[in-house]
Amino acid sequence: LLGLAVGAALVSGCPGSTPPPRDAPLAPALAATGAPPHGRWLRVQGAMTDGFAAEVIRRLRATYAEGLILESGGGSVHEGRKLGHYLRRHGKVTATDGLCASACIEVLAAGVARYITPAARLGVHPHALPDHLDRRDNHALLQLTQIAYLAEMGVDHRWTAPLTRRPRAAMIWLSPRDALTLRLATAVVPQLPASAAGPL
Repeated sequence: LLGLAVGAALVSGCPGSTPPPRDAPLAPALAATGAPPHGRWLRVQGAMTDGFAAEVIRRLRATYAEGLILESGGGSVHEGRKLGHYLRRHGKVTATDGLCASACIEVLAAGVARYITPAARLGVHPHALPDHLDRRDNHALLQLTQIAYLAEMGVDHRWTAPLTRRPRAAMIWLSPRDALTLRLATAVVPQLPASAAGPL
C-alpha cells in the first residue's frame, strides 16, 4: 500500500527538465530535523563516469572528510554502488542541497545519516540496460539488484515499483516529504556545512 500511495504522490518529468515547484513546509510529523555533524565535508560535483568512485574515495582519505555532499545528475550505477559500499563500511554521512538524480541517489542512500535541504532536487528513473541485453529478463534482474542494494542501506525499496511502469527516460522527482517517508533522507536541514568543493 505504501508503494502505491507514494507512487501516486510522485511528480514525473524528464531528465534535464525543471523539477516541479517546491513543496509546502513539511507537516510536523514528517519534519525530521537534526544538524549535520560538524567536521570535514567533501563536496563532489559532476557525472559519475568510470573512475568516479576511486577518485572520490581518494579525496575523502586525503581530506579526512566525515561527510560527502553530492551534486550530480547521475551516471554509472556500478560506480555509485562501489562508492556507496565504501561510505557505509567507513561510517560516512551523505547530503545534498542541489541536484542528485539517477545513480547519485544510490550514493546518497549509502550514508549512515542522510541530510537534504528543501532546495534538494532528488530524481529517480528506471536504470538503463545496454541495447544488446534482453529487456524482459535483464530488467527484472536489474530491479532485484536495486532492491537488494536499497534494503542493505535501510531505504524503503517500494518506491521502485512505479518505475517499472515508466519509459526508461522518464524521471520521477521526490519531494523532501517523499524522501523522509522512504528513509532516503534521515533529516531535512536548512543548510549544509561549509565544505571543500570541486568537480571531478
